[in-house]
Amino acid sequence: MKWWWRCRAQRANAGPGLAKRQAFRRETEHLIMGVGSMESQVFDAKAYSVSPVDLIPPDDDDEPEVDVRWLHYCEVAASLDREAIIDVVLDELRESSTLLDMVEDACHNPHEPGRPKTSLHELLALGKAALLLIARAVDEQVSLRMAVEVRHD
Repeated sequence: MKWWWRCRAQRANAGPGLAKRQAFRRETEHLIMGVGSMESQVFDAKAYSVSPVDLIPPDDDDEPEVDVRWLHYCEVAASLDREAIIDVVLDELRESSTLLDMVEDACHNPHEPGRPKTSLHELLALGKAALLLIARAVDEQVSLRMAVEVRHD
């Protein structure tokens, strides 16, 4: 049987479903493509156009605003005693539950030499806790030093 004959035979055997779909399409086509829907689709070019001011590139000679307080904070932080900050952080880490859990686990289940066994998640949690403690210790020291400077002024 040739292919065009097979397609024609399949269309003939499509049954009432095809006829119903075609009738529904004829009945609803004027509703979908009617004039009412076209009126609601008006395109206003002014609403979507770019303002000429937005096309002007920024000036290169404009210097960014300098936050004097942040610069002063950085200067004070650079002059802090590192040993004092390390002592504060280590004292806080001694009380850290994450570090204590890791030490207890290493004591109860010793690691092979040179091959510590711990998950990356636990190491990340410990590193994050240490960074937060360092940031807090530096911030406290800077705040104390800046408060002393304000009193002298």
